[in-house]
Amino acid sequence: MRRPIVRSDEPEDLRDAFQIKKRGYTQQFAHLYFVRLTLLKKDTVRAAKAKWAEDRPDAIYTNKLLDMSGAGLRYGVGIVYIEMEDKPNIIDDITRENWVEAPPPKDKYCCGTNIISLEDESGRINLVGDILNRVCIVTGAIIAVLGKESDSGDFEVVDVCFPGMAPQIERPLAAPTPGHSAGLARYVAFVSGLMFGSSMPEAQPELTRKLADYLTASAKVDPGVPDPRGIVKLVVAGNSYIESPPPAGYTNDQRLNPRDTEQNDMVTLDHYFGHLVGGGDRSDAFGVPVDVMPGPLDPTLHSMPQPPLMKGILFPSAARSDRFRTLSNPAWIDVGGLRMLGTSGQPVKDISKYFEDGKLSELDILRHTLYWRHIAPTAPDTLGSYPFIDYDPFVLSQSPHVYFAGNQTKFDTATVKDNGGVVTRIICVPKFAETGELVLMDINTLECVLVNLRT
Repeated sequence: MRRPIVRSDEPEDLRDAFQIKKRGYTQQFAHLYFVRLTLLKKDTVRAAKAKWAEDRPDAIYTNKLLDMSGAGLRYGVGIVYIEMEDKPNIIDDITRENWVEAPPPKDKYCCGTNIISLEDESGRINLVGDILNRVCIVTGAIIAVLGKESDSGDFEVVDVCFPGMAPQIERPLAAPTPGHSAGLARYVAFVSGLMFGSSMPEAQPELTRKLADYLTASAKVDPGVPDPRGIVKLVVAGNSYIESPPPAGYTNDQRLNPRDTEQNDMVTLDHYFGHLVGGGDRSDAFGVPVDVMPGPLDPTLHSMPQPPLMKGILFPSAARSDRFRTLSNPAWIDVGGLRMLGTSGQPVKDISKYFEDGKLSELDILRHTLYWRHIAPTAPDTLGSYPFIDYDPFVLSQSPHVYFAGNQTKFDTATVKDNGGVVTRIICVPKFAETGELVLMDINTLECVLVNLRT
């Protein structure tokens, strides 16, 4: 039986969402914040009016934050900024791009003396209030705040409102696919953290061999494990390769081709992907389409959005197949009309540093980025990002049907819904080289199954 074929591509209207055609770094990062505010302000005001119309009918909307003074309840919209003692410096990101050793990253930015403010084109106001300790906000998020000016001149917040989930196109009904056997579910497989390279974990070679055998249906499947012949796509969400520091005397120009320094490791990864798309030791009919996204350890630019890995240079063997693609990070993926959006995990990891351990899980963070309508709000303040001028690619103009993040500490999944009928499946994809786990999602039901190859 041939593997079922499902049309897969980047959505036509979002094909270039994360592509930077010409890079330049003379512009200021402030442009990105105010573009973000412009894009999200109207919907945030609309959400705030709907939320407070009944409970707080006396509240007055103020278009400019610096006009929020005066008696009575008022509300306005702006960009959150949180001053934290342990936040990183942008110089660290620049040195990392140029192979200069930067200070080790902090595990947490938060501390007991965080100062929270809200800013718009008119200026900045300081926020106070117990509710700020209960809601989840980070630098760069666009929010509405309700409250009044305190005696000290700060704005005392009594409630907070987010833009809410973006609209969503209708999910298509499942259609029969060529090669599909009745009763055989169709899946998208998600994996991250394959970690080929000289610094790979000890168990990695055996785990990746088992993964290849499973994906190409070359090994017997244990009872209860989904039939791999139903997998219509494999998404590799970052950290396929561990890029080692260059040797002494190595220059930036030479760095462009990792084959010069670790040729065998990269060739091994190339042949591995070629093995998957070609059907392994069986026939081409068992080949699985593979989409590869870059991650923080892969040989590409580290700032978001990360460009696709250079397919022709890094993966000449796998690139011979039209089943093999390299994508940006973040990336939109369309599978038979099912729209998926994912990252390799950097935004989730950075956002987690704004909160004490245990306050917010990785799944909670994914959920909140949908509510904030922004997948990387902490960029460019604490998450390295390109300084966009006239648009913000991380703003969600539409909600995906599936939203995933790679390189997470453990597997987790849930559905997120709003009152308007928007439903998104969110998935935390664990690090494969550490856990031996991959995630299968049924493209009809969006239900997920965790497959552990370590046992």
